[in-house]
Amino acid sequence: MLSCVDSTVAVPDVDVSNPKGTPEIEPMYLQKLWSMASDVSLQEEERNALRAKYFDQCTKWRTLQARLITAITNLGVSEFWASMCQALREHGLCGDCGSPATVKNVVCLCLGNLGDHAPLYQLSVLILILERLDVHHEKCFAFDPCHSPKEIDVLKHLGFTVLDGSDDARIRVRQMTLFYMPHGDFGLTNNLIAANFDSLHQIAVLGNNLAWVCNPEEQNTTSAAERMDRTMSRAPFVQKVLAAVKETHLQDTFASKVRSQLPRLAPRISNAFANSVCDSLDCTLSTFPPQFYMPHGDFGLTNNLVAANFDSLHLIAVLGNNLAWVCNPEDKDTTSVAERIDRTKSRAPFVQEVLAAVKETHLQDTFASKVRSQLPRLAPRISNAFANSVCDSLDCTLSTFPPQVPWAHISRALEPAHRESAL
Repeated sequence: MLSCVDSTVAVPDVDVSNPKGTPEIEPMYLQKLWSMASDVSLQEEERNALRAKYFDQCTKWRTLQARLITAITNLGVSEFWASMCQALREHGLCGDCGSPATVKNVVCLCLGNLGDHAPLYQLSVLILILERLDVHHEKCFAFDPCHSPKEIDVLKHLGFTVLDGSDDARIRVRQMTLFYMPHGDFGLTNNLIAANFDSLHQIAVLGNNLAWVCNPEEQNTTSAAERMDRTMSRAPFVQKVLAAVKETHLQDTFASKVRSQLPRLAPRISNAFANSVCDSLDCTLSTFPPQFYMPHGDFGLTNNLVAANFDSLHLIAVLGNNLAWVCNPEDKDTTSVAERIDRTKSRAPFVQEVLAAVKETHLQDTFASKVRSQLPRLAPRISNAFANSVCDSLDCTLSTFPPQVPWAHISRALEPAHRESAL
C-alpha cells in the first residue's frame, strides 16, 4: 500500500492475484482513432483523413516498439545490466537461491518523453528491473507531468499503473518500494526522504547520488558519508541521512562502450557523432539498512531480534555480542561462529539456526588495551593500583546476514513470543 503525506493524491490498490488477460495489440489512443475512422456516419473524406492519421500514428507506434525491444535486448546482455543486478543483490532487493524478493512495489517518477533516446533506454532499464525483482507491471506506479495522453496510453498498454499525480514525490510507503527517478531533481528526492523519514529501511532510491542532491559540487564523489558535516544543504532531510545510506554508483558503461566501438566500426562518421551518445543511464542505488546497536544486549534479546526478523535477516545488522557466545557462553573467546554450529543445545535457538551463514567482524577494544599499556610508563607509581580499572568495554562483533542465503528455507526453532515491530 502506498500513500501520500499531506496530499490528496491517492495511489490505487492493485490486485495482481487475478492478472489481466492478453493485452490489446495497440494502445488505447490507436484503438480510438481506428474506431473513429470506421464510423460510417462520417463522410468518406473524413474517414480517409482519419485512416491516414491512424496509419501515420501506427507507424510511429511500431517504430517505438522496435526501438524499445532493441534497447531491452541490448541492455539485457550488457555490462551495465550485470552491474545493476549485482547492486540489487548486494542491497538485498531481489531474491536469490530461492529466497523471496523483498521489493513489493516500484514507483517511477520523472521518466521523461518516451520518444527521446534517454527516456526510452531508462524505460528499458525499468522493464528489466521489474523482471529481475519479479514485480508485476501493475505494481509499478508511474507519473511524469510531461507525459502526453498518448504516452500515458503507452505506459498503460505496457501494464503500468499511471498515477494522477505524485504531490512532488511526497509518497509514503508501507512496504519495501523501489523509487526509480532517473531525472528527479533535488527537491523531489528531499520530499521523498522527508515523507519516509521514520521508515527509510522501506525504500530504495535509484536515481541521483544523494551527495549531489545535497550539494551539486559533490556530484563526482561516490561516498555520501564523507560529506555529512555540511552545515548548509539544499536538501536538508537528505543531508540528515547521509551517514546511514548504503550506496552503489552505476556508471553508464553501455554508452561508453558504444562510443569506444564507433571509431572502429564506422571511422568516417565517428567524429560527426562523437557527442551524440551521452551517459543517460548513470545512476546511484541508495538504501538505508536498519542497524541494531546492542552493546549490553543479553542472549535473550538477541534471540528475540533474530526471531522477529527471521524471514528478512538480510535487512538487519547487529553490533553487539559475538553470536557464538549468544548461543553458548563457553564459545565467547572464539571469533568464528561457523565452527560451532553442531551444538545440539543452545540458549538462543534462532541465533543457532543462522550461525553457519552469518558474516561477522570482531572489533577488539584496542583503545582500552592502549590505555593499560601506557599507564605504567606515564604514571608508574599508581599503575598497579589501577591495573584492572580499565576493562574492554568496547569489544563487540558486527554481524550481518548476506541476502544470497535462502533464509526462508532455514527450519525455524520454536518461536518465542515477541512484539511486532513498527519496522
